[in-house]
Amino acid sequence: MTIATADRAAPLLGDLMPGSGWPRMDAGERERLRRSLESSTIEVVGATGAVGLEAFALLAEAGVPAERVLATGSSRSAGSFVPYGPGQLEVRATHGRAPTHALLATPSRVSRELAPLLAERGVRVVDCSSAFRGDPDVPLVVPEINGGGVGPDVRLIAAPNCTTTIALMAAAPIRDLTGLRSLELVSYQSQSGAGLAAMRRLIDETRAVLGEPHAGVEPGMANPAMAFNVYPHESEVDRTSGLCGEEAKVAAETRRILDQPDLDVHACCVRVASLRSHVVVLRLHTEASASADEIRGSLRDAAGVRLAAGMLSAGAAAMSCVVLVDRVHVRPAAGGGSIVRLIVAGDQLLRGAAWNALACFSCGQTVPSPP
Repeated sequence: MTIATADRAAPLLGDLMPGSGWPRMDAGERERLRRSLESSTIEVVGATGAVGLEAFALLAEAGVPAERVLATGSSRSAGSFVPYGPGQLEVRATHGRAPTHALLATPSRVSRELAPLLAERGVRVVDCSSAFRGDPDVPLVVPEINGGGVGPDVRLIAAPNCTTTIALMAAAPIRDLTGLRSLELVSYQSQSGAGLAAMRRLIDETRAVLGEPHAGVEPGMANPAMAFNVYPHESEVDRTSGLCGEEAKVAAETRRILDQPDLDVHACCVRVASLRSHVVVLRLHTEASASADEIRGSLRDAAGVRLAAGMLSAGAAAMSCVVLVDRVHVRPAAGGGSIVRLIVAGDQLLRGAAWNALACFSCGQTVPSPP
């Protein structure tokens, strides 16, 4: 299943199990990842989940030898295999070798127990869960934005929520140019944010609604239905604030990453019937005035960002580590500064999770610039 764009046919499924052969990274990103893990052994915990599978795809594309990659999972997944380049890795519950680096694509309760143990043993750990995102002693990192503040001796790094990461890849360059008074966003989040089971569920439910035989589910079983539907994010709503958990996380993490604890942040998060990639509409109130050309220039020069030239969509962003930006609109703001509106799209499993986490391993290292 593909969607045609002006310059590519973007796989939407990836097939759920990575291995389509579509390059997720450009040459510079592959070299950065390879060099950051040179002579290292990396363990991916949560090997059979969506983020773990994409981490293996990225490591294989970067040329990290399979013998230096450990796949770890629960006792239920131990003995199974995950794809790694042209071959595969066996998933084990424990390994005899100690890693130098560990990526945790695990639930928060597992990360809280495992991450400190690994860090105490000298392993550099990047955790993708929410377990440590609010801990002031643990850096919360998007490498292109605040990775320069992470020292080489830091053993535990938290990776942000995927929506936060995708949105800030576009917002941070503008903040660096003009300063920032407030940030508002509405996110349209794919089912990949809820994991492989949700992605499979969307496919099965869509087939059922269309009347395909052997779809595996009956239409209307999910509450709310996923297929052909848009609904508020399913995380629990705080009755006092009126915010769901996803919206509260985006606001808190944005303030931490931008190092603006008093920044006015408002988020509204909804789930849509797409498989992967989130689309985010941003509205920024800047401190200083700027023209649309100046704003576009800041985005054009930003690492990991590409101006989409009218071709932004969830499908166009799928299977890529690049964040797409389009529909940049700028007008003067009452009281000074500018109101900047733009639309951003990024692959939740890659830019929002696996790539961001793996790129954190280069923080504090002297890594050569891309050729």
